[in-house]
Amino acid sequence: MAIAYSTAGITITDDRNPSRAPLVLPVGTASAEVAAAAAGYLQPVPSPDFDGFGLWLLTTPETLQAYDIAFAGNKLTAATLPSAVLAAAGGEPKHLRTTLLLLRHQGLLSEATLVAMLTAAQQCNLPPDFLSAFTEQPL
Repeated sequence: MAIAYSTAGITITDDRNPSRAPLVLPVGTASAEVAAAAAGYLQPVPSPDFDGFGLWLLTTPETLQAYDIAFAGNKLTAATLPSAVLAAAGGEPKHLRTTLLLLRHQGLLSEATLVAMLTAAQQCNLPPDFLSAFTEQPL
């Protein structure tokens, strides 16, 4: 954590997550208030739950139906989904992200399915670069 004092205000940043927006307090904030704000700002960030997302992905009826559609459309890409989920749970989310982007590129995931997946991924605290697989333009 870093606390910087300037004429514009007091800025608290998270060294653990440089992409996180800083907390800016007004000039003249009492030191006790700065300490309280810093403690609140630096609450532990929940760990990504790829296991929970994978379980949701492979057991939710709407995603199972989407998987059946994707499998009928492209067996090779869709067949990589279970192993990609396992790889993501093991700390390698790029494979799952790539599989989802390929399925999106081929039009094999509906918008409703993508929204449901994005919501579940957000609830599982998955990282922003992973979440972008549900919203960025496919290849």
